[in-house]
Amino acid sequence: MKSNSKPSIRTNLQCPNECPIDVAAIKWECSGIIDDGTGQAKLHAEREAALALLGSGLDVKSVEDGAWAVEGGITYQKSVPPRSFIRNAVREAQMAAQALAREEASQSAHKRKRKVGPQDVLSLLTPEAKGEYTLQRYCRFSKNPMRCVDVVCRCKPMSDKAAGELNRTDVEVTTARCEDGQAAVSADTITYTLPPLKVNLVDLFTFSTIPREDGWSLVQSLER
Repeated sequence: MKSNSKPSIRTNLQCPNECPIDVAAIKWECSGIIDDGTGQAKLHAEREAALALLGSGLDVKSVEDGAWAVEGGITYQKSVPPRSFIRNAVREAQMAAQALAREEASQSAHKRKRKVGPQDVLSLLTPEAKGEYTLQRYCRFSKNPMRCVDVVCRCKPMSDKAAGELNRTDVEVTTARCEDGQAAVSADTITYTLPPLKVNLVDLFTFSTIPREDGWSLVQSLER
């Protein structure tokens, strides 16, 4: 997301064109494969659309603060486990939080150790670790990104010469045969597939929350 807020932490990142940090912003991007049962397409979303796809509940500020501290930004992939750096950082923060709780209990008149909560641990993480941990935890455990929504997308229309864009693939096909003493025969068969369809997310919403005519007006405006 292109945020209007400026970095709330010190950053060593610099623009190659030496632009001032005041005009810099964090850019959110999200992509993945969508499937409706009849075909697949690669969906891409960025800025406000990417955050809308993630849904509410994400601590955006913590993730952005962490991104300001990392040259390559903060990324999440479902098939890639969290880095060991995050696990070690959280474990060390938990130990430090428990040590602080014990120290507070020893100085208290009641001598009662308070329970260490998630916020105590998060407050002891570096901006980089906190941002990556926040994004990893949200994407892996939150149900918001999996909610049912209606999406409005833009896609590049296929050319009238679509046949020229088909991907040719040779597939080995085995057929059963009882004649000439042969049990089976294998041969290459030509098949064609459409090139991957790419769509860009424009907006998403639940149609039940807006008047039906407004929803269709939005769709028709994108077709013009």
